[in-house]
Amino acid sequence: SQEMERAKAEITALEKKHEEELQEFETLAQESQQLKRELEVKEPLYRVGLDVRLRFLEYARESISGVDPRNLDQGVIARGNDATHRGHGEADNAALSCLRGAVPTANLDALFIDLYHCPTSRYLNWTEPKLRQALNYQAFIRTLTIQNHGLNRPIRERQSAMEHFQF
Repeated sequence: SQEMERAKAEITALEKKHEEELQEFETLAQESQQLKRELEVKEPLYRVGLDVRLRFLEYARESISGVDPRNLDQGVIARGNDATHRGHGEADNAALSCLRGAVPTANLDALFIDLYHCPTSRYLNWTEPKLRQALNYQAFIRTLTIQNHGLNRPIRERQSAMEHFQF
């Protein structure tokens, strides 16, 4: 009888421990899903940052290692230039999401809409890549116009900028 009570107490303790571990597992699974979603949102921002840093390192090969500029990887440089200077709605959404909580959401949403002429939810749900690309180019042109006082740029610079568009 005493042994039976001890066995029941042990079973109860094991069931409680199992329940606690199950609850901990569910919490960790939820946290894991949240981190995966956050990573998916921020992935374009990481990609853009990587392209910018790879461009820097490619130019470093010239200045530090003495590599002839003609031998630099022009693809790496072009991707870095695009990442730095072009509109990129997915990366901009990720950057703005990092500011949520520190900056009023309405301000962040308004900035995205001003740049891309649609809310982030609509931009991210478009499956047609050409449409996103067109919106990215439009944002680029708008900021280029503002940053460089529009048509005051020399014609060669404007032509050079337009040559990078791949419609």
